[in-house]
This record gives sequence, C-alpha cells and structure tokens, in this order.
Amino acid sequence: MPWGPFLFDAKISAGDAIQTVALLFAVAQFTIQSRANRRADAEAAALREETARKALESRQVEIYQRLEIESNAVFKFEAEHSDILPFFKTHLAPGRAEYERRAREGDDFLTARKYYENCCNLFEISARLRQKDIVDPEVFASWVAWYFDTLLEWGFRALWHDLRDNYTPQLRMVFDKFVNELIRDWDAPHDSRRGAGQNESEEAVRMVADQTIEALRSRFYAELGSKFVCPTITNWLARVEEGRGDRAHPLAFR
Repeated sequence: MPWGPFLFDAKISAGDAIQTVALLFAVAQFTIQSRANRRADAEAAALREETARKALESRQVEIYQRLEIESNAVFKFEAEHSDILPFFKTHLAPGRAEYERRAREGDDFLTARKYYENCCNLFEISARLRQKDIVDPEVFASWVAWYFDTLLEWGFRALWHDLRDNYTPQLRMVFDKFVNELIRDWDAPHDSRRGAGQNESEEAVRMVADQTIEALRSRFYAELGSKFVCPTITNWLARVEEGRGDRAHPLAFR
C-alpha cells in the first residue's frame, strides 16, 4: 500500500526501516553541516581578507606619513643650506674658476654630498616599497617628480657614479640609464666649452631649454612606468594636466 511518496513493503522489517531512516537522517545532517561549514569557512576567509586589507591600508598610511616626515627633514636641510646648494642644482656646472674656488673654500661639496645622500636614501626606500606593492601607486608616482628634478641637477649627476654602489638595484634602475645619457649629451659637451674658456658663470647659461626638459620628462615617466609595471606613473603627466588653468599667477615662483 502507498505510504507517503514511498511504497511500503511488508517484507521490510521494522529494524531495516529504522536503519534506513537513520541513514537518510545522517546524510541530511551531514549535508546541512557541510553547507554550514562551507559558509563558516567562507565568512572566516572574508573576515581574514578584510582584516588583512585594513592592516595593509593602515601600514600604507603609516609608511606615507613616515616618508613625508623624512622628506620634510631633507627640505629643511636644503633650506638651512640655501647659500650652498643652489650652486649644485642648476642643469649644468658652473665655470671652472667658480668651481675650483668653491672646492678650495669651505665644506660646500661635503654639504652637497650629504644632501644627495639624504635624497637617495628616501628614493631607495620608496622605490623598494613600490616594487613590493606596499606603497600606493599614486603616492609613488607623486615622488617621481622629485626623482626627475634631482636627475636634472649637475651636482647629483657628478656624484651618482660614486654614490650608486651604496644603493639597491631598484634605485640604480631609476637613475643609471638617464644619468649616463645626460653626462654624454649635456655634461661632456658643456665641459668642453668650459675648457675652451667660454663664460659659463651666468646661471641662465647653465640651464637647458624647456622643450628639451619636457621631452626628457615624458621619456623618464614612460621608462619608470614600464620598469615598475605601473600605469599610474605612465599616465601621470597627462592626468596632472587635467584641470590645469590656461594661465599661471602673474607672480608665480618656484
């Protein structure tokens, strides 16, 4: 006779029926528990992921703040030696007479070395952290401008050959190619002119044309964007131009 959705067989003993029901119940319980365990595991994994994400964000903020503090210390050092460092920060070196006078008098070259060492220490840390994907891409991309401005300074290029051994491959990857290029294209020809007795004492004569700088800037960002596999760096200059006004302030200064 029918019994629910099943056919009741009188030949099945009560014990067999109880065992069957118990088995079905156990299977159902196992299925329910397995689903509950999977949900619990998924929730635990999501919680771990969220906790890790928040920890990383907190660490990134802490690192960013630390880098900013250390960079402010470098800027303070630069301000405290404003009578010395501008000599080293033009695009091209001064005339030989001025260079030799500075070399003989005071500690100008030692001060410049200390300044560039401080810069490179920060550059190295930020480059390593970016390669390890710890520093936010936009934070690092904002630092590339400082890298580039430093590259343009003859004093940095004059020291880099001696400094580079103290720094990791990440930083050498940033500067080696471009320092070598600018020594070849800028510094060596300029030094030949200095040797020929041309007057290179005026600061304006020691600056490279803006169009040359802008072309170099574009290549520098593209190169670093490729080396760090970072589209944020590659697209940084275009994004910065978005929203820039057509005119600068009449009294704009640097």
